[in-house]
Amino acid sequence: MPRTTDHRPPRSTAAGRLTFGAATVAGLLLCASSVSAAVAVQAFGDVPEESVHADAIAWAAANGITLGCDDAGNFCPTDEVTRAQVASFLHRLSGADPDTGPIVDAATVGGLTPTELAGEQGASGLPGPQGIPGSTGLPGEQGVPGSPGLQGEQGPSPFVSDADGALSFEMVIDSGNYWNPGGSTLTVIPFVVRPDGTMVEADPVAFTLYGQVALATIVDDDPQFGAYVLGFGSTNTTPDYWQVTSRFIVHATRDASATAVDPITRGMLPGETVQLSTTFAYGPGLVP
Repeated sequence: MPRTTDHRPPRSTAAGRLTFGAATVAGLLLCASSVSAAVAVQAFGDVPEESVHADAIAWAAANGITLGCDDAGNFCPTDEVTRAQVASFLHRLSGADPDTGPIVDAATVGGLTPTELAGEQGASGLPGPQGIPGSTGLPGEQGVPGSPGLQGEQGPSPFVSDADGALSFEMVIDSGNYWNPGGSTLTVIPFVVRPDGTMVEADPVAFTLYGQVALATIVDDDPQFGAYVLGFGSTNTTPDYWQVTSRFIVHATRDASATAVDPITRGMLPGETVQLSTTFAYGPGLVP
């Protein structure tokens, strides 16, 4: 618990009590400390400024030796002091009390001032010699590279083949309309892209007249279930404008059916390269 006063309840007998007043004890402590007290501001309301003990009481309060006799800011200078209170005052004065620091305010020690006691600072010493650097360690040997691992076996293809069927892709140019009849020739290359990304191209076909031209048929003897891309590509190297309409018919041997794919119409400007394509789905539940 923090201390707020020096007050102790009076004992029932006079044993153990001194006849000093509180003001007298404060003066004795000031003398015992060998500290010169300047004129201090009054710390307690019941200590008159003209009191011969005023400075001593103010010094004792400023240094934490006395805390007063009550919580009203009084010192009670005429009250008697018990032996227990004197012991507390001396304990605080000595510096042994953890709540009160040691009081040292001597002008000189052994006749020397603090500056004389400290003395002048000596010159800095010379720096020590530079140490010899250590030698560089030898580099370690290069490790032998490990041999490459064996290639794993080919995993199963995600594309299922129709071993019992075959597909053939018939492509027809329904019209080749140009503005200079008989004056130029357009070449087209039919192609089919299987579900696994493999492209199969047929021989190029050239035509010069308006009408229907059958392109080479592409056959897939090992068809895959999935989406096929079928069409043709061409580069118009002529000075004429061409308009091409193509249609595709897919024949499946599974059920000897023929499926007509929606036709595609495309105009081609001179020097333009185009690729006409459409898709055809083949698989269980999708076979015509």
